[in-house]
Amino acid sequence: MTIAEKLPLVCPRCRSGLSESNAGSFDYKCEKCKVSYPAIDGVPWLFRYPDAVLAQWLSRWQQFRAQLSARSSKLDQYLKSELLAPTRVRLTQIQVALAHNIATLESILHPLLDRTPADGSNHLLEKVSWTQHFDSYFNNIFRDWGIIDENLASVNFVAPESQKIEGSVLILGSGAGRLAFDLQQRWQPEVMYSLDINPLLMLLQMQMFSGKSVELYELPRPPRDAEHVAVKRILKAPAMRSQNNALVPTQRAWHLLADARNVPLRDHCIDVLVTPWLIDIMPDRFDILARRWNRLLKIGGEWLIFGPLSYNTSSFHNDLTSLTETEIAATLESCGFQVSEVKSNRLPYLSSDAHSQKREETVWLFRVKKIRHEKEPPAENVLPEWIMHADRPIPVEPFLMDQLGTARLQAEAISLINGQNSLQTISMQLAARYGVPQNIALTSIQNLFSSLIETRFGSFR
Repeated sequence: MTIAEKLPLVCPRCRSGLSESNAGSFDYKCEKCKVSYPAIDGVPWLFRYPDAVLAQWLSRWQQFRAQLSARSSKLDQYLKSELLAPTRVRLTQIQVALAHNIATLESILHPLLDRTPADGSNHLLEKVSWTQHFDSYFNNIFRDWGIIDENLASVNFVAPESQKIEGSVLILGSGAGRLAFDLQQRWQPEVMYSLDINPLLMLLQMQMFSGKSVELYELPRPPRDAEHVAVKRILKAPAMRSQNNALVPTQRAWHLLADARNVPLRDHCIDVLVTPWLIDIMPDRFDILARRWNRLLKIGGEWLIFGPLSYNTSSFHNDLTSLTETEIAATLESCGFQVSEVKSNRLPYLSSDAHSQKREETVWLFRVKKIRHEKEPPAENVLPEWIMHADRPIPVEPFLMDQLGTARLQAEAISLINGQNSLQTISMQLAARYGVPQNIALTSIQNLFSSLIETRFGSFR
């Protein structure tokens, strides 16, 4: 039996079964769609448009690396100036740490960076959320594999008792993987699937599960004191535990790089679904998520929803979609689930011993059982068709037309910069050209240039 036949993997486009491109290669293909899905260091890369997603992550790595390099270059400039001795020590520590981290991250990501998209001409066919970057959850790496108490508090809240699970477990949005590891050790399921969209977190997770160690510097902002400006962390999974002390997690754990909104697994193949710290950061309404993930569970299967209800209303959510625990429970009941337990607790979050600030979050646990199947909602595109397909006509959208005046003002104001004109001079010219009061024109271009400066150099304090 091949790996593709052994696992319940399906094509993320059509949900047909997959076959291996080459025996033992971990690369997969869909005969129906005529699409190949690569594996990154043995991890299936199961996105509807694999090249489009690969192109985006490669671009985001270049952006992240450029940010780290720019910070390092700025440190070089500082260190060439006259500094107090303690300041020189601090900046040198940060510079050494950055150089080490860049090299280590490139090593972890080598299986990804070594690939070139076969067709990256339209990278927007499957858009990775703008909230997902290599630095989005970078600090979670240190939390997951370096701060024991915080992880223990989480797994004890989710699974307070050790129990053997005779079946399959899926962790959606597993991140750097510590909760998945702890649950795998505590439950010892027949098989565990760990899925995330972030390749850095998943590739690091793979190394932790296989017993390897990684050294990275934690750079807390602000640090607790001068001794914790740059702290080298040895990241490694704790000793593995089983009845015979011989269990190796990779024998029973499979890692997947995919989108939680389009899980590439067969219908009704999962006994226990766990979604840690996920539902409040997803762009979909909760009822859509509940019906979408309903299809993964067998009848009688359990879903454990763990995490805060801290909806970010500046990104995806609004007053309508920011549900409380009672609304979550009611929604679950309407989407084919029976609520068994709802509880909350205050748990530490990213409480590093190197950081001067610590925080707690109110986290919830909903334990529910699937009692009926629900029709899965259709997939939704994040972007409109005319952006994803360059040959489609662009509709006359009011919000685009509203940007026209701003764009013209920005272009004209910048075109009047000649090394001699002041904002006063430019505002007078624009006021005369558009017939608006000069003070209004001045305020507009001051706001414009302030925004540009903040974007380039960071917000003012």
